Amino acid sequence: MTLRALLARTEHLFIDFDGPMCSTFSAISSADASRELGELLAHHGLPVPSYLIDTADPFALLYYVAANAPHLADTAHGALTSLEVSGVKTAQPTPGLRDLLVQVAHTDRTATVVSNNSEACVRAFLDAEHLADHIHRISARTESDPRLLKPEPHLLLNAIESLGATPTACTLLGDSATDIEAAHRARTGSIAFANKPDKRDQLLAGRPNALVASLHDITAALAR
Repeated sequence: MTLRALLARTEHLFIDFDGPMCSTFSAISSADASRELGELLAHHGLPVPSYLIDTADPFALLYYVAANAPHLADTAHGALTSLEVSGVKTAQPTPGLRDLLVQVAHTDRTATVVSNNSEACVRAFLDAEHLADHIHRISARTESDPRLLKPEPHLLLNAIESLGATPTACTLLGDSATDIEAAHRARTGSIAFANKPDKRDQLLAGRPNALVASLHDITAALAR
């Protein structure tokens, strides 16, 4: 399916936050966030294996907490939310984001953020960049249970239900394999955002409906 054909059937564009909209950890790095979260958990009596810290993936720590110390799940979720809000303070919008959101609205479509990042983090960015008026819905992390996060389809299904939409009228723009898998499981369309050359093959392996290297590609396709 071509990008234009996919967009022709898309009434609601779902956009992942970290990557397609900005880089969440700008003021601090994801490695710093993982390290700080690991230190907090150790302080609460849960040492985190060094290999998890080295992955620089704070979400991996949420899964570790859920499996090994569920009583600390809310603590970890709250701490990660604070780190995300701090990290996004200096985040710059992904090139072409504003133009894309304007074009989505111009063509009578809606834009919804669907993200494993916290809702507080998403809102902080949208408010800082004066983009909130362009976003119809936010379906992001509000709970400590990592089983609700992508690649599970929970966040997408919540967005579909809140919009009163059908899955085939929705398309997720994401930059990770978990985004594409979540879209498949929710039966929505998917656009892989290969914003870095080394992502292309990994994203294509997930069989997205379309692949772009720039947000401008989507804006241009919507304008035709």
